[in-house]
Amino acid sequence: MLRKIIIGIVALVVIVVGGLWAAATFFLDSATIAQQVKKEVASRYNRDLVFNGELRTNFFPKIQIVLPETSLSFEGRKDPQFMLENASVGVAVIPLLSGNIQFDEVIINGLRGSVNVKRIAQKTNESKTQPTAKVAEDKTAEESFIKTLEVAGVEVTNAAFNVYGVQGDKVYTISGMNLKTGALGLKGTTPISFNANFSEKTQSVSGSLSVSTTAAYDLESLDVQLSDLKTTLKYNQNKDSVQASLETPSVKYVKSDVEINNAKASLSMGSGLSAQLSAKQLTTQAAMKDWMVEGVSGSVNLDKVTSASVSGNFSGGIEVPSVKSDRLTGAIQTKINNMVVSIPFNGMISVQVPQESASVSLNGEFDKEMFSVNANVKGFSKPTVTGQVQLNALTVDKWIAATPAKTASGIDWSPVREAIAQKVERLTALDAANTNISVKLNKLKYQKLSVNNIGTTVKLQNGTLGLNNISAQICGGTIAGHLSLTALQQWGVDLTASKVDSRCLLEGLSMPDQLTGSIRASMKIAGTGLDETAIKKTAKGSMSAQIDRAVLRGVSLEKVASAVRAKNPAGFVISPNDSTQFSALNATASIGNGTLSVTSLNGKSSVAEVSGRMQIGLINSSLSGQVSAKLATSADGRRVTVPIALSGTVQEPKYGVDIAAAIVSNVENIIKNEPEKLIEGLGRLLRR
Repeated sequence: MLRKIIIGIVALVVIVVGGLWAAATFFLDSATIAQQVKKEVASRYNRDLVFNGELRTNFFPKIQIVLPETSLSFEGRKDPQFMLENASVGVAVIPLLSGNIQFDEVIINGLRGSVNVKRIAQKTNESKTQPTAKVAEDKTAEESFIKTLEVAGVEVTNAAFNVYGVQGDKVYTISGMNLKTGALGLKGTTPISFNANFSEKTQSVSGSLSVSTTAAYDLESLDVQLSDLKTTLKYNQNKDSVQASLETPSVKYVKSDVEINNAKASLSMGSGLSAQLSAKQLTTQAAMKDWMVEGVSGSVNLDKVTSASVSGNFSGGIEVPSVKSDRLTGAIQTKINNMVVSIPFNGMISVQVPQESASVSLNGEFDKEMFSVNANVKGFSKPTVTGQVQLNALTVDKWIAATPAKTASGIDWSPVREAIAQKVERLTALDAANTNISVKLNKLKYQKLSVNNIGTTVKLQNGTLGLNNISAQICGGTIAGHLSLTALQQWGVDLTASKVDSRCLLEGLSMPDQLTGSIRASMKIAGTGLDETAIKKTAKGSMSAQIDRAVLRGVSLEKVASAVRAKNPAGFVISPNDSTQFSALNATASIGNGTLSVTSLNGKSSVAEVSGRMQIGLINSSLSGQVSAKLATSADGRRVTVPIALSGTVQEPKYGVDIAAAIVSNVENIIKNEPEKLIEGLGRLLRR
C-alpha cells in the first residue's frame, strides 16, 4: 500500500511535469500549459486543479516548475481538499524520457488539507479484497514505466491538516508541520526530521510531536531500518500534561515484521508521575499481529516520593491488541513519614484491549511480610475492578508516629493529617472507577495492641467508597460493621463490638485502664471532612455500651459507704489502689457539636447503685459530669446518695467525692422517712 501511494504521487508529478514539457514543446504558453495539466488531472483523477497565479517554468536541460497558490479538489467534487501557498520541483528531461526520474529538491510551503482516515482505511480494505486479476488489470502504466526514482530531497514547511475519522465525529488539527529529508530513491539511506503540533477542541487536547532518524529503505520490498531514532511527544488536556520520549539505536521493518533493539523511553506527567523504561528487544511477527518485549527494566516515580522499578518480558497482539507478561518483577519505593520503604514484587499482567479487560497477579513483600494481589479489570474509560488482596501482617507504629508529637489523645495525628490533606483534592478519583475487592489481613499491630483475622470488602460505586462486612478479632472479642466515604468527603461509621476486654484494649493503646471489663458496644456516626478537626466538629450520631464485670479503679465505693456509716468524712482517703466492682455498667451517648454526651449511665455493685451523666470534649479531651452513687450504709439496706463530681481529662480523670454531703443527706433522710427513730434517740438522751 505504501509503495502504491508513493508511486501514485510520483505519477501525478510525472503527469504534471511531463504534460508541461510536452505542452511547452508545442505551445510554450504558460496559460495553455496550465490548462493542459488541469485537463489531465481531471481526466485521470476526477479532481479539479486550480492555479491562483502564473506557473513559472524552465524546460531544458531540466523541467523546472514553480507553482503559485494551488488547490486540488475532493474526488468528484469542486470544493478543495488540498491547497498550498507555493511549491517548486525540477526534473531532468533526458532521463525522464527513458523512465528514469531524477528530481531536484522538492519544496512545498503552506500545504493545507483534509484527510479522512476512515475512508482511506476503507479503500485499503477494498483493494485487499479485489481479485488478483483485477489488481493486475488496474496496475498503472506509470508503475511499469518507472525504472528508477531519485529525489535530491523533500522539504515541507508550515503544513496543516484537518484529520477526520479517528474517533467518532472529532476533528484533529495538525499544524506547523515540517518535514525534511535527504536524498530519496526506490532504495537507499536518508536522514529524516519531522515536527508538528496537534489539537482537538472538544476535548481541550493539544500537543506536539518531533521525530529525527536515519532511514535505510527499499520500496520494492518495503523493508525499512531506522537508526538513531529519537521521538518526543508532548500532550496536554485541560490541566493535565504528559511528556514522553523514545530513543533507540535500531528499528527494523522487514517482511512485515518489526524489531526494536535497546530502546529507552521516558514519561513525565503534570501530576508528578515520571517513568524511565528500557527494553533489550521488541519484536513483532505474523504481519505485526503478535509481539514480544524482552528484557524490560525501568523505574516509575510519583511526586518524588513513590518510585517503582520493574523488569520482565511481555507479549501481545496488534490487530487484536493484547498484552501478557510471563515474567514481571520489580520493586516499589515509597516514602512514609520520612522513611524510604522498598516493596519488591513479582507476578504477571495481561491486557485484552478489544474486550477492555485486564488481569494482574502479584506476590510481594512489605515490611518483611508477604502479600498477594489478584485483580481483574473490565472497561477502561470507567473500569470495574474485582479481586482479592491478602497481607500476612502489618505493624503500623513506625508508619504513623516515627517522630512522636503526641496530642491530648496520646496519638500523633500529624502524619495522618498530612496524608489526608494530600488526598482531599483527589477525591474525584472516587468517580473514576468501580471496585469490589476482598481484603484480608491476618494481623495488625499498633503499639501493644493486636488485631487479628481482619476481613472486609472494598466496594467503590458511583463515587461512594465502602468498607463492607468488616470483621476482626481484638482482645478476646470481635468487631463488625462497615465504613463509607463519598467524593464529597461525607463519611459514616457503623460498628459493633462484642466481648472485648477493655483492659487489653486500653493497655494496648497505652491509655489508663481505670475502667475495665468485657465490652459490648455499638456506634453509628457520620460527618463531613477528613482532617482531624473537621471529623471532631462535624461528627453526629449515637453510641451505646455495656461493660460486664466492670471494675472502676481509683475510687472505692465501699470506703465511701464506710465513711458515711461512721459519720466521719475526715476518715475517707482516696488511694490509687482503690477500686469498685460492678456486675454491669450501661451507657448511652450522643455525639454532636464536638462533644460526646453520655446521656445515661447506670451501674450496680454490691454496695451501690450508680447513675449519672457526663460530657467529653472531642477537641480538648475535657471531662465533666456528675455521678450519683446510692450506697448501702446499714444492715437494713437503707441507702444514701453520694455525689461524685467528674473533672479533668479523659487521660487524667479526677473524682470529687463529697462525704460530708452524703452524711447530711443520710441524716435528712432519717428525719424525713424515719422520725420515730429520731424520737427514740432523743428519749434515750433525755433519760440520761
